[in-house]
Amino acid sequence: MKKILFVLAVLVNILILFGCVMPSVCGNGICEASENYQNCLKDCEMSSQNYTFDGMPKETFETLVKEKMIWDLPELNGFFYAGFSASSTDIDLRYRPSVDEDQHSEYWLREFLTSEEANVDSFLVGDIVTINGNKVYEKMGQENNGVGKTRAWVSENIVLVGWNGNDVGTIYDDELFDLLTTAYLSKYPSTLKND
Repeated sequence: MKKILFVLAVLVNILILFGCVMPSVCGNGICEASENYQNCLKDCEMSSQNYTFDGMPKETFETLVKEKMIWDLPELNGFFYAGFSASSTDIDLRYRPSVDEDQHSEYWLREFLTSEEANVDSFLVGDIVTINGNKVYEKMGQENNGVGKTRAWVSENIVLVGWNGNDVGTIYDDELFDLLTTAYLSKYPSTLKND
């Protein structure tokens, strides 16, 4: 009997040592062995190699992304959130999967002091379309390797601009772009008005 208890105790210790007892849980505040910032940004810090912080501390950038940008949709599991730039008023995220590491979509957020300033932003061009009851500027344009699509709208004093195209090193991904557009419109409803 003592021998059986000893063997069981050894096995339990081995399982605990090698992390086999409990699976990783994203969202528990602990960056566990099978998690990283790509598959569980809720628990793990971002990798600074994929970001430009424009002189701000990485922690500040990470806080801005988590607070203002779309990063936690289940469909984005496994994507890099490659920040093109960030300042206290501008954040630009490129959504890339870890599989092919090519950019699929991009969203840019710019804060102004007033809604009047936001409503004259240079990205607010194109045809006005309605997406889920929101008025959005949409423009198709020629890219290096095909056609790209830009969507832009104002939400109070914030301008949001989304890009999806087939430029060099990118993939045209309407499904992801539409998903991101819907998520950003839910977080930042359009306040555009037809003139």
